Amino acid sequence: MLNIGIIGRNHGMKHLKNIQHYHSNKALVKGLTYKDLSKISNLESEIQTYDSYKKMINEVNLDALVLAGPHNLAREIIEFSAERVKFFLIEKPVAHDSAEIIKIKKTLQENNCTALIGHHRRFSPKLQEFKRIIDSGIIGNVISFDSVWCIKKK
Repeated sequence: MLNIGIIGRNHGMKHLKNIQHYHSNKALVKGLTYKDLSKISNLESEIQTYDSYKKMINEVNLDALVLAGPHNLAREIIEFSAERVKFFLIEKPVAHDSAEIIKIKKTLQENNCTALIGHHRRFSPKLQEFKRIIDSGIIGNVISFDSVWCIKKK
């Protein structure tokens, strides 16, 4: 069983639900970190909640960590946890500049960690439909497009 910790409530809760629904026979969410614990409710009893990612990482034996919290903390979190946690799912953006990404990559490599960057919109039903329309040719031969993703996230 893969023990997973999640940092961040918004997308973190989506990852939690997906893990529980699709991977419950292979993975178990052992901890969830969010700065305001009063906003986290209806969790299963085996999921411990924390207001500090450091406390969660120090107290729970985790194999993997989902970083769905503040992007400006990704490097700090990875540097703190890479000796103990070996698998990371990092929501984009990973960092705000290439220098940060190089530091993250170095930390991951030095600690033999594996990271996956989450591009969640790629699998969005709305984008899948958009791709279907483009592929169908109904709007002509699309050679380029620019888009702005402006929806309210919950």
